[in-house]
Amino acid sequence: MQSQLLTKTEQNDSLGFWDWVLVVGITFSPMNELRIWKIGPGELLLMIWSLRYIKDVFSISTTNVLGRFWILFLPIIAAGSIFCRLFYPDESDVAGLLTYAYFAFVSIGIYSGARKMSAAHIRKLLKIIGIVVSCWFMFLYLYSRRHLTFLGASLWYRKVRYSGGANNPHQIAVTISSVVFINIIQVFDPKVPLLEKIPFGVCTVFCFIMAKATKSSTLVVAVFIALGLFIYYLIVRTLQTKRQRWVAFSVILIIAALAVGIFRDYLFDMVYEWIADDPNGLERIDIFSSITITLRKNFIFGLGPGNHALDGYMEYHNSYLELLAMGGILGLTVFIFYSVNFFRGLLADPGYVFVIAPVYFYGLAGFSMRRMIFWVMSAILVAYAERLAAEKESAEQEAQPDSGPPKGLRQPSFLR
Repeated sequence: MQSQLLTKTEQNDSLGFWDWVLVVGITFSPMNELRIWKIGPGELLLMIWSLRYIKDVFSISTTNVLGRFWILFLPIIAAGSIFCRLFYPDESDVAGLLTYAYFAFVSIGIYSGARKMSAAHIRKLLKIIGIVVSCWFMFLYLYSRRHLTFLGASLWYRKVRYSGGANNPHQIAVTISSVVFINIIQVFDPKVPLLEKIPFGVCTVFCFIMAKATKSSTLVVAVFIALGLFIYYLIVRTLQTKRQRWVAFSVILIIAALAVGIFRDYLFDMVYEWIADDPNGLERIDIFSSITITLRKNFIFGLGPGNHALDGYMEYHNSYLELLAMGGILGLTVFIFYSVNFFRGLLADPGYVFVIAPVYFYGLAGFSMRRMIFWVMSAILVAYAERLAAEKESAEQEAQPDSGPPKGLRQPSFLR
């Protein structure tokens, strides 16, 4: 009965003007060739949307998981930038601090607005994002069959890799890694009526077509790992007891370990060929291995934004090594604690973990943390987890009328 009520609520809950501003801003955010300097239509719309909650942004505190991250992380990378500017000026990119200040403002602004919505409305918003983003970039993909540019933005990177209006295929690849799972979740959600699953199934196919066109091996790995975990989640979801779930987990783990042991050489060759097939594959190994040089310069709070790989020659193309280079041990630790609390909160509705998990996986061979989709989805999902917990608490209080007056919608402990 509750599932039916939730479905009816979402069906009757239409999006307003500002919801569509947010959706369009997210849709255009990967198209960085439409930018003037670092500002494009996507960045501008997301900033305008966030300005409506400017008081909430500047009153955010460390009691909130997202606020705590930015309050700690920004000073760390600022200190790293000062240190780098003084001792390694060729590696420094002080202007890069503005990018993270922007991410902080927009993500907290989106969180502040989303937390005022109901959980059902946030789900509705995510569904629309999945459909609109998929259809828009599929339209550009089909359009690119005859025209290589759209409003002056290139649709193909070097005419061989689909980029969807970005200056490289990574922007759209990271976006696809998240959006495809918004669609997949709806296809396998038992609360979604069969006819409503059709557009999400079509959009899932669109995403896979575009993913192949990007020729991004990082995207393939991110989606492959996430799909494997999603299948495991679907299996576990059907089990009733913790004992059954642990048995299923143990069996799958044993099978995976045996498969790796038996087919180790074959898997190694396959992985090597897969890495070598990527235009930047083997080069990344040399890039990653230079992290020790960077850490010797300042392993405590890093060197701030800039080119630190290969002794200052380029970026690391790995979110976690880039975080380590940029913020040192302190910055990486802050991010790890943020991520642990973030995912723990999302366990209230585990399916939505897969909206952001592939973006984390993408970070193993790409700097996904510096893509707008990472912070937009993180902000929306943090708010979603909070609303779920608050609504559950409110429902429990209403079910116990003798327990005293309701305490209101408090922030759940895992998000404090």
